[in-house]
Amino acid sequence: MAGGPILPFSCVPITADRVFTVILTAEMPESLGFEASLGADAIWRCFYRMPPVIPTGTAKTLLGCQANATTGNARLNVKWKSWGANEVPAAASLTAEGVATITFATTAYRLTESIITMDADTFVANELVQVDLVGETASWTLAALLGVLPPPIYWE
Repeated sequence: MAGGPILPFSCVPITADRVFTVILTAEMPESLGFEASLGADAIWRCFYRMPPVIPTGTAKTLLGCQANATTGNARLNVKWKSWGANEVPAAASLTAEGVATITFATTAYRLTESIITMDADTFVANELVQVDLVGETASWTLAALLGVLPPPIYWE
């Protein structure tokens, strides 16, 4: 890794009726949970503080997912924005990195990972970053609870 990882200092359930913290097994830490058979788009919002110097390379985030499932797809979209001192967070717009399809097959509770390149905008030193992890219902076929480890940001 060229830099990082930077871990979120806070993750907040935005659609609280569809997302919640979950511990799927005793071997997995508490994670960001999405309801089984997601009925409507659902959002977890995570916050990060960028370092005084942004590492060189390409920014990425790692989605580590588990479910008690041997079949099904979850669809997650990473959307983000940043702002600095004396800026209004609401004035910044979210940029989407695109939907990742997380496919579950063969073994329940298997850690399934997807790496998302975060190049829809540019990271700025010392700014706060808001990342919305959006579970999108279009083509979501996973019928089990989904647990996502709080996603780190890193550069390579």
